[in-house]
Amino acid sequence: MAKVKTEYRCSECRSTVPKWVGRCPDCGAWGSMSEAAPVLAVTSRPGTSLAQAGSGAVLPTTPATPLTQIDSTVTALKPTGIGELDRVLGGGIVPGSVVLLAGEPGV
Repeated sequence: MAKVKTEYRCSECRSTVPKWVGRCPDCGAWGSMSEAAPVLAVTSRPGTSLAQAGSGAVLPTTPATPLTQIDSTVTALKPTGIGELDRVLGGGIVPGSVVLLAGEPGV
């Protein structure tokens, strides 16, 4: 269910904040915050995708590539120089990839 969410916008730098403040936190101008047009906030249940949440946004999709069509010999691993990290990563880091080193369990 969507609900109306009030925003306040600075007339000097156009920064927005969720609650009224006397001084803009970004540019420091006093008395420049005024109520902006209401924004619909999408509240969704855990496990609900953005498209199912009723946001109206259509996300672009690309077809999945089967693993048998991916050539794994094209990319060369770059060793980090840290033996244990290289072992955990399977020999090094793949250029252009992102590796999460720490985070919440299950992420």
